[in-house]
Amino acid sequence: MRAIPEETLWGLVGGLVVVLFIVSAFLQAIIFVKFSQRAKLNRQWEEILPAKENVDRVLNELRALQSKITAIEEVTTAKRIFWAQKLNDISDALPRGLWLTKVSLDERVLLIEGSAVSKIRDEVISVGNFVSSLKNRKAFMMNLEDIEMGPVQRRQIKSAEVADFLITVKVR
Repeated sequence: MRAIPEETLWGLVGGLVVVLFIVSAFLQAIIFVKFSQRAKLNRQWEEILPAKENVDRVLNELRALQSKITAIEEVTTAKRIFWAQKLNDISDALPRGLWLTKVSLDERVLLIEGSAVSKIRDEVISVGNFVSSLKNRKAFMMNLEDIEMGPVQRRQIKSAEVADFLITVKVR
């Protein structure tokens, strides 16, 4: 076996070192380019960050409004509940000596609050007749169920006795 001359061996080692140096320089150049690209992208991100935060805020407001719109549509249009007709039916069924103080829709429950007065002390009977009259109206009970008279609270105003009542009606 012939030995490799020393000059050739040194030449190969030197060539290998040069090749390694060139590869190292090339990789360093790639690292530098990538680092500058990253710095440029970070600057661009910082420039658009306030606009992104604005867009996020507007999107959150939009989602909140859309959920409110959906809830309103569910109560008003999806079931086709004609509230004007229902309010008219309430007004038509209201007997003498009864007046309403509040009509509201809370979640899926229609609340009717009011007071009754009578010279012959039949306020509770008047409220019961009002509830019965509402139950018997098909147009009023459409898409509604479970009409209930809550507790009646009696109070005195001068010489007249007044009964405050609460009626709850579940919405289907």
